[in-house]
Amino acid sequence: MKNSLLTLLLALILFSCSDFENSNFTESKNNSVNKESDSLIVSLSVGKFLRINNDFFVKFDSVLSDSRCPEDVVCLWEGNAEISLSFLKSNHISNFSLNTFFDPREIYFEDYKITIIDVLPSSLSTRIILTKDYTVKLLFLKNN
Repeated sequence: MKNSLLTLLLALILFSCSDFENSNFTESKNNSVNKESDSLIVSLSVGKFLRINNDFFVKFDSVLSDSRCPEDVVCLWEGNAEISLSFLKSNHISNFSLNTFFDPREIYFEDYKITIIDVLPSSLSTRIILTKDYTVKLLFLKNN
């Protein structure tokens, strides 16, 4: 119990001094996923984070660019969305970017292969997507 509290306290301190500083950290079922399976699909909104199997935290920092072809337009290519993710493990933060079309579309962190599945909402020519409205869907595969 003391170790859990100490870990939580250290995470709070680190979050307040890092890219996680804008996150509202509270340990709850809403931001912690524990699953025995070797694969896990999660959805994260911009600025939100999630604890994965008590191994580490992942945060969807931002959308770096979004040139995806709008669904209501015919395009020569599908376009690309690039996102920024942060991972926190043992008081160390690692930053990565993932793409929907260009490489990298997957990264390796700890014992996981993380692949971008989708960036939502889909683009429309008649709508501007606000930063706060973005969600990313990620696949976590545990390496055995």
